[in-house]
Amino acid sequence: MSVPEDLFSEGDAEVKGILRRAHLSAVRRGTHVLEQDGSTILYVESPTVRLQPYEDQEVLLIGIVERNVDPKDLSVLIVSHVEGRIEQEKQWNVSAFSLRFHAPSWWVRHEDASRVFFTVSGSFLPIVGIDRSSDPPPASGDFLVIDGIPAIRLFHEAHDGQQVFLKRDSETVILTLTQDGAEDPSVRSGFLRMLRTMKFMEQDSVVVQGSGSLLPCGGPRGLLCLEDEYCAFPSLKAETGVCVHHTTTSP
Repeated sequence: MSVPEDLFSEGDAEVKGILRRAHLSAVRRGTHVLEQDGSTILYVESPTVRLQPYEDQEVLLIGIVERNVDPKDLSVLIVSHVEGRIEQEKQWNVSAFSLRFHAPSWWVRHEDASRVFFTVSGSFLPIVGIDRSSDPPPASGDFLVIDGIPAIRLFHEAHDGQQVFLKRDSETVILTLTQDGAEDPSVRSGFLRMLRTMKFMEQDSVVVQGSGSLLPCGGPRGLLCLEDEYCAFPSLKAETGVCVHHTTTSP
């Protein structure tokens, strides 16, 4: 087996190349690799700079070169500064839940038959999750509207994580910002962007269409709408609706 040629000595370095995500390994350092002319020249990692937004782009990396765990591996560049174009977000299509939304392009997606979750590169800890449940949404919490569907948001007291519950057909869709995700401001911002842009590609339930205050109405307290609005309910069984100007339709 040939040993890769190490082109860099230990110490300060500035180097250009294409940043790629590296395969996870417990026996070497480096969450990413840097390529030049199609060849890997360095492993890359950083405790201070988020590298995921720069993946698959040409970048200038500034940092310190150190030897890897195995001397047969390429050295690792500990990055302190990155110059490059950040790809802010992309449209994610989640066919298992028939939905789409905009969120950071550097989120890493994982899924099985009942769940979709996202991590950052180099980690298996979820930052955002999408689940389904047969249980009804909570009866109380902060009210909001997602793609015209009334939803309930709960905040965790122990940390800044949150969960959003919305009823769709015969199941409840649960959107989760985990504790690990809540600790990162860019992930928190991405989660809010996901909620604002989420669209269900197929709607079997009644959804709110048109404009209005979208304030909650009905419910146990019998909340009323403004004079030029009425209370639209997502289904015949729903106790809480939202205030709208226009009619509701079923696609």
